[in-house]
Amino acid sequence: MKKLLFVLPIFLAIFQSCTQSIDINDLNISNTELKVTFLIKNSSGLESIYTNKISNNSKELKYLNNWLINNSKEWENSIVSYGSPKISLTNDNFRFLIYTDFVVIGYSDKNNKPRQLTKKVDSNEFEFLNNLKKKMLNYVDYRKTINFTN
Repeated sequence: MKKLLFVLPIFLAIFQSCTQSIDINDLNISNTELKVTFLIKNSSGLESIYTNKISNNSKELKYLNNWLINNSKEWENSIVSYGSPKISLTNDNFRFLIYTDFVVIGYSDKNNKPRQLTKKVDSNEFEFLNNLKKKMLNYVDYRKTINFTN
């Protein structure tokens, strides 16, 4: 039993460290709409969630597709559940979660096998989404200034 407790973590570490590649065609996001969600913490630690949609012909989706094509290698399998990301892009069959120093991608491959992979990155690589976030926050600030009385 003690040997098993010693060998099991080593086996899991080896299994976890095998890198994978993603096939952009398996993702099926080129002709679909994605929901984008931003989790923003204020100075007191309170979290606000802002949600919007990215249409299938948007520049943000084109940037994401290009990023995925350029970063299709060196992904690691993951069986871990993750907490709230800074940014998430989702639809019914796809999720892309952006954290400070890594991303998580979840989808079903062409054999309908669910996959979840992670990759270490700098969240600044997704600067193209910050303009969308700024537009959303400006809209929220604008709405706060309007008096909605009858």
